[in-house]
Amino acid sequence: MNWQDQGRVDIVARTMSPRFTHLSRAVAVGLALALVGAHAPAARAQSAETAQPADGTPAPSAPAPSAPAPSAPSGDLDFNFFEDKKDPNAELATKLKADALDRQVRARRKTLTAHQAFGITSYALLAVTLVLGTLNYYDKFGGGDYTGRYNAPHWAFSIGSSATFLTTGVLGLAAPQPYKKPLKADTAMFHKVMMGIATACFVANIILGPISSSREGKLDQRDFAGAHLGIGYGAFAAMTAGWMAFVVK
Repeated sequence: MNWQDQGRVDIVARTMSPRFTHLSRAVAVGLALALVGAHAPAARAQSAETAQPADGTPAPSAPAPSAPAPSAPSGDLDFNFFEDKKDPNAELATKLKADALDRQVRARRKTLTAHQAFGITSYALLAVTLVLGTLNYYDKFGGGDYTGRYNAPHWAFSIGSSATFLTTGVLGLAAPQPYKKPLKADTAMFHKVMMGIATACFVANIILGPISSSREGKLDQRDFAGAHLGIGYGAFAAMTAGWMAFVVK
């Protein structure tokens, strides 16, 4: 390199040196800002963690997640590792008891159905008996000639009504009682009381009927016949009340 070239280099170096210096400074400043920006979030997080109140007490830390509470025991300790042995005799006894109860219930239903059928029949026969008895009474004691045309039908229906009434009572008493029923004042008790009164009337008329017939030609025959007819109406009234106890509640 000659001295001319050396002079040119020096001139160029002197010319480029300020520009190169400014460029280097700009690059350095940019790198510094980038480094500061990268470390700023970490510095802020560290400063937030280490920050303390002004009075010098440590900052409260965030509460740790609580562990799940243990479930309360169910308290059901009734368990058995082995299957319970069933007593075959006990099962057989229970089955026999249930079968016996079922038979009693069915027998009671059938018996009470027959009881109602005979009761209605006796009620109807008693009504006819009363009509014939009343006609026979006025035929004999009404002031005219006694024809006697109602006497035989009256006796026939009185026997029929008495027989069916007796059968009705026997069926009612013979009905099984599968369930215990306490004694209390209800429609069933009222029905029984009325049927008891009707029974007493039937018994009295069975006695007074022959007595009235045996007093033929006597002055007291009319009194016996009147009592006999009145008791018959009493039986009919008692039976009506007994039936209405189940119809009107």
